[in-house]
Amino acid sequence: MSQTLTLQYRAQTPDGSSFNGTVDAVDVQTAREQLVALGLTVLEMKQADTSRMSLPRRSVTSMDMQLFNQQLINLTKSGLPIEQGLRLIAQDIRSSRLKTAVNHVIGELDRGQSLSEAFESQRSLFPPMYAKLMEVGTQTGRLPGVLFNLGQHLQMIGQLKTSLYRAFAYPSVVFAFFVAVMCFMSYVIGPQFREIFADFDTDLPSLTVGVLNLFDLAAYVIPVVPIIFVIAVVLLGMLRLTASWSMVMDVMTHYVPILSAILRRNVIARWCDAVRMGVEASMDLPTAMSLADNLIHLPSVSRDTVKIINCLEEGRAFASIDSLELIPATVLASIELSENPASLLASLEDLTSMYRQQAYLRMISLESVFNPLLLVGLGLCIGSCVFAMFLPFLRIMSSLT
Repeated sequence: MSQTLTLQYRAQTPDGSSFNGTVDAVDVQTAREQLVALGLTVLEMKQADTSRMSLPRRSVTSMDMQLFNQQLINLTKSGLPIEQGLRLIAQDIRSSRLKTAVNHVIGELDRGQSLSEAFESQRSLFPPMYAKLMEVGTQTGRLPGVLFNLGQHLQMIGQLKTSLYRAFAYPSVVFAFFVAVMCFMSYVIGPQFREIFADFDTDLPSLTVGVLNLFDLAAYVIPVVPIIFVIAVVLLGMLRLTASWSMVMDVMTHYVPILSAILRRNVIARWCDAVRMGVEASMDLPTAMSLADNLIHLPSVSRDTVKIINCLEEGRAFASIDSLELIPATVLASIELSENPASLLASLEDLTSMYRQQAYLRMISLESVFNPLLLVGLGLCIGSCVFAMFLPFLRIMSSLT
């Protein structure tokens, strides 16, 4: 049986654009024939350095999805048919799940399914409404532009998530340090001081007794903390795979102190950007709003979107809507005052930028206020424990003098 080679190539599309990738074949000549059959002119080909290639990842990350979308944009811009572009991308994908999904899409296309139906069959891996956007882009002849807008939207979501993770990374490290210090005090410092105080033959200060009891309690509680953390992570991971996750996120968006203000502005920015993406893809406003609802997938957003769409279809002013849970009146006023599609796109882009900036500033404010308070609290806690351990010595010295 012939050994399959992984070959790295640089090729040129029919419009002269350069394209890089990898292809698996039994030899160089077979690989060239495969690429030529896809409409590419091979400029350079060499065996890939497999020692630098990581093993295929089991899950599809947001970075995998963005790279796939960007490659698809470049190939559709060059004039290659979408089926040929997908075949090229499938050969270069490193994520095993995404590679399998793309190959499945290609198989559906070969069986005569439409592009939207083929992607809809793999909706668990691709972003919501990806198939719908592909269909609209194909029908309007603006597929590269539609995919580009989707890529920008995915990039915005990724940046917002990264900012949130960064905002809570430092407090998490501080908390882990605090747990480590308490562990050291409970298992090392506390027992030694308890033995010393047993020889004093005197009543200990209330603060010292309280801290020693805290050390005893922590000695039993601290081993449970990692177990609780692992169970919580597993349960959250399982919950994210169910329909209940959207309800959990909805509750966090409305009722969690401090965090809800950031999440709410994050959701509004995503909604405005998704509506803009739909309008720019030549969708009518109600359809674009339905697209935004499907992309965000929160119960409160769904209820607000239904009210807004009903208002549009009935020809009523947005001011007649009784109340909305999440979408602010300023967003609706900006949409209503837009005179044409161009001004609507500009308004939605400005709203996206404004709420995205507000979410970012809220996170900066949270970091600038919460992190110093956390350090002060940690310092007071550790300092109080140290002071309580030496307080009996201070009392003895005071009585002697």
